[in-house]
Amino acid sequence: MNSLIKLALMLMISSMAIFAQSGIIKGKVTDRNTNEPVVGATVEVFKHNISTTTDENGNYILKTVPEGFVDVYVSASGYKKNRKRYINMDKGETEVVDFELNNNLLGNYPRVLGSAEFDPLMSNNLNEKVHKELELIKELDEEKYRNLSSDINIRIPALRRGAYSSITSFTEEMETNYKIRELELRTERLALEYKKSKKDKAKTKQELTKVLKQLFELKEEVKSTEVKNLEEELAKLKEALKIRSKNKDKIIDNRLEELIGAGEYLDW
Repeated sequence: MNSLIKLALMLMISSMAIFAQSGIIKGKVTDRNTNEPVVGATVEVFKHNISTTTDENGNYILKTVPEGFVDVYVSASGYKKNRKRYINMDKGETEVVDFELNNNLLGNYPRVLGSAEFDPLMSNNLNEKVHKELELIKELDEEKYRNLSSDINIRIPALRRGAYSSITSFTEEMETNYKIRELELRTERLALEYKKSKKDKAKTKQELTKVLKQLFELKEEVKSTEVKNLEEELAKLKEALKIRSKNKDKIIDNRLEELIGAGEYLDW
């Protein structure tokens, strides 16, 4: 009996020592564009077999993280993976590490068996019109289809981080991106039809010209919106610069106080 008690005490002391030498990483995982919590995301400490999932508020907690530098990875369905590297863990310390995930507009494509290539037609996440254009291109030219499939994520215009006042504006830009991608694929398909067809070339060329004009106008609209947003941001920066210039001495004095330890931190 005494031996069992001693063994239990040794195990308890050993467990306490392990916890004392380890730390905790906790934080929140959110959608970069909407700032909404990502539920059910997998958070793991690389090469240490420590993982967990986010709760309904996007929060997570990793316990018994070893001392030293560690890498933490986050993955979730419909999102691109993210990671934070070289997080310095001290004994018994708690580190707060938040993650923002980029939404993958076209989802994660299944891979073709025996191949390293993606096949977007096997995905249920594709926009219907984009799917149709890809299908037609595949019928016309298998090699062209494979080339376009491997480039499909790169060719989609990036969504602007932090530029959305509401879910509606985010959805509108996402729909515009899909429309641009659809028109780009349609130009590729019409070009293939023009090259392969021995008749109606004039009609195909006319339709191709019409689609190119639509694509140009849509891209110009996107560029105009980007310029407008940049001009608004520039106006804000100019106004902030005027305020800083007027308060130069105060800002310098506050920074001086912060540096010598007599004041609060100032993000100047």
